[in-house]
Amino acid sequence: MAVNDTAPTKAQLEHRILWRDTLRTSAYKQGKGALKQDDLKGDGCLHCCLGVAEELRGCTWKDDRDTWRVVNEKGHIVAEVVLSRDGVEWLGFQFAAHGYAYQGKIDFGYEDRFGTKYVTLAELNDGDRVHGKAIPPLAFDQIADVIDYFLIRPFVPGGDRAHEVRP
Repeated sequence: MAVNDTAPTKAQLEHRILWRDTLRTSAYKQGKGALKQDDLKGDGCLHCCLGVAEELRGCTWKDDRDTWRVVNEKGHIVAEVVLSRDGVEWLGFQFAAHGYAYQGKIDFGYEDRFGTKYVTLAELNDGDRVHGKAIPPLAFDQIADVIDYFLIRPFVPGGDRAHEVRP
């Protein structure tokens, strides 16, 4: 189950499918620790899985040394390591109650010693300490499988939440 996830509109579900499908290609090189950053070992840029979603929605980037930041129409930085508000809306997610950007929280059904029951897509992308255990980073195609299972399948025809999809 995705945490803080409302049923998407048809367009938002299509965006999730595009995101999943893009992660399954070699169109983007995977990075960690930022939505987008310069590839210091080669040409081009590296993206977090959330940065790929920002690219797909057509965000505007500002190059700030080696890290790229999402900016709004006034040029103000709105995101660096988590989805921007526009990215959240584009995918049909919600912001957490405290206003901090959604990072793709997925509930795998177990709790750590602090009562946390979820892992974020950003943590799966970067490899992190989750629930007291070090986890290796997942490749984009593996993250695409997580997105498919938790954020797409429940809402497509035959899914247990398909009736919730809004026009």
